[in-house]
Parts: sequence; C-alpha cells; structure tokens
Amino acid sequence: MPQTMANLEPILKEVYSGSLEKQLNNDTVAYNRIKPSKDGTGTLPHGGRYVVFPLHVSRNNGIGARNEGEALPNAGKQGTVRAQLGLRYQYGSIELTGQTYELATKDYQSFASAMELEVNGVKDDLSKDRNRQYFGNGNGRVATVVSVAGQVITVDNHQHIQDDELLDIQVQATATIRQTNITVTTVNEDTNEVTVTGTLTGVVAGDILVRKGSFNREWTGLAAIVDNASTLYGINPAAQRLWKSEVNNQGGVETPFSEATFMRMSDRLGKRGSKPTVILTTDGVQRSYWQTLVQQRRFTGSKKFEGGFEGLEFIAGAAGSIPMVVDNDAPKGTAYFLNEKKINLYRPHGFQFLDRDGSMWKQKTDANGVYDAYRAHLYEYSELGTRQRNAHGVIKNIAEDPAA
Repeated sequence: MPQTMANLEPILKEVYSGSLEKQLNNDTVAYNRIKPSKDGTGTLPHGGRYVVFPLHVSRNNGIGARNEGEALPNAGKQGTVRAQLGLRYQYGSIELTGQTYELATKDYQSFASAMELEVNGVKDDLSKDRNRQYFGNGNGRVATVVSVAGQVITVDNHQHIQDDELLDIQVQATATIRQTNITVTTVNEDTNEVTVTGTLTGVVAGDILVRKGSFNREWTGLAAIVDNASTLYGINPAAQRLWKSEVNNQGGVETPFSEATFMRMSDRLGKRGSKPTVILTTDGVQRSYWQTLVQQRRFTGSKKFEGGFEGLEFIAGAAGSIPMVVDNDAPKGTAYFLNEKKINLYRPHGFQFLDRDGSMWKQKTDANGVYDAYRAHLYEYSELGTRQRNAHGVIKNIAEDPAA
C-alpha cells in the first residue's frame, strides 16, 4: 500500500511562505499632505489646551482724498479678532497575552511577529482613521441611517464602515445615544446595507453611526473648516463676513462636471488673494473631468506633483495649473479647492506610546485580578486649523462617472 499525505500528517511541518499579505487599503493621501505647524502649537503655552492666534479682518478706513484746507479723514483702525482652537485627543490601544508576546514573535513561529503586527498595524489604522477625520466636521459620523430592518441598517454610504467596527448610533444634532456598542458583522457594498449585532430599537432615518465613544471628539476637518455659515474657533461668519469659505453646492442638485464651474471657484478664491495648491476629490469626479478632456480631444496624462502625489492637472486660467488629486476618503461628488499653505496640523508631537512610568507595556489588571497580558496605548494631542478660512473653497453635488 503506497504512503499517503494523510498517513504522513503527524510528521509534516507547516511551512510559512513569505510575509503577511495586507488586504486593506491604507492610503492616506490627504493626511500625508498636511504640514505640521512650524511653531508647534502656535501660542499654546506649555501644558495648555488651546492654540490661540489673532486674525486681521478689516482695514483702517481713516483714509481719503481732500481739497486744500479741508479737514483730514477721521482716524480709523485695523480690525482684528481672536481665534481659539482646542486640541483633540487621539488614542490607539493594543493588547497581547504573555503567551502571544513570547511564543509568536519569531519568523519560524508565525507569518508575522504578533507584537510587530499589532504595533505597526495600529499606527496604520490611526493614520487611516485620521485621513477620514480630515474630511469630517468633528462629530465622528461615519454614515447616516436611511432605513432599518431587523439587524440590517441601510446607510447613505458604506465608505467609512469597517468589518468588526464598534459603533454608537445616535441622534445627529445631539449627544443622545439610541444604541451603543454595536458591532458590524458584514457590509454589503452593492446595497449599502450594514448588518450589526444585537437588537436595534428606536433607530430611525437620519440618525448617525459614530465610532464608539468618539462623538464630537474628532478633528475639526474640512466639512467644518471649508464652510460659509458655521462658527469656527469661536468666530461667527455672520459677524465677520470675511471668515467664510467659498461654497458652491450647485443648488443642492446633482450636476454634471463643468470646467467653467471649477474655473469660477478658482477665480473667486483668487479675488481673496488665495491660489489653491490642490483640488482634493474622488476618483469618480476625476473620471468625470477626464471624460470632458476626451470629448474635447485633449489628452492629459497623469502627472507626479511635489511630494510624490499623482493626479490630473486642472488649468485654472490666471491661477495656472492646479493638481487634481484623488483621495479614497473624500466625500462623494465633492471637490475641495485648498490652499494648503493655510492649513496646519497643530500638535506638540506626533503619535507616541504612553510611557510616563518608564514602560509602554502595562500589565492588565481589573476587578478580578492580575493577568498574564499586556496593554500599550498610542496617543497624540492635535488639531487641524486654518488661519484664513476664505483661502479655501468647495464644490458639491458633482455627478460622478460611475465605477466599473
């Protein structure tokens, strides 16, 4: 009788081939383009919570032409206001059992060191999540409820919902929580249906899904910064008319891509003394732009811009060439015209592990006792900010070329 693989099973070795192959998209285009503030945290005193900076909002109008012998203009003054920006506190936590820490850290023991997998993985996860926050308004919304049927939630967009993610479901305008600690089990990308654990009660259309515990704790992103109505850093644009961005929502109606519309946005920003350094948008909007180039027999290839980013060029008249760069976390049908010289990341330092007691690894303890397990926590105190809100613009409701 011949020897078989089944008979040899007890003595066969498992051969680990190569490294762990990632299946996740960790692209963070917008986040990688952010320039940390050269002054760290502005006028933030050591140990303080805020970045404070003055804004020049009006001119001295004590000027004018006069005839001989006439009274001179009354003295005027430069108008200034004070902006106050509070830092946000970002964290990432990992935990390893003692056995995992000791027995799964060598190449011959596993495809990837358990410790390196968790440490490096949480760094990627934090970067990816902050790239999402870059486009948000700070409330933490990852999707809005359209309808609910049993354990299935239909959302407006599944774009930022992840498998196994822990979510809170709450009223959009308040901190009222409908459900907490909901776990995502499956995501149907074709139907925008999200299946979760537990029984959903009281959840209605218009409620928002938020990463657990993060409501109103995330970065103040572009949705809040590039706006013409909301108060930002304590300054109300209704009182300070220059403290508003250029916003074109195209009447709230989905509208085909228009080069003229993009040109007008660039021109309006030019009147504010600003030149966009990038147009951040989606692949669908970029394809819509490419379609117009094809129709007009103009062929523009992909170009590599400063910093290694690739995209198409938009020729904006007097403003010249503006890079049009795709980010997978950008909201659908939207194009942000940003002057990145006017956007800063304020922080005392980048992400670090909490090690104030001399070690990044803390032994796990709780009411039941002490465990052979260890936890580590990454942290960063930071916030996005702009000192010139009217240097930026946004076009919304752009009809996207559909994905294949």
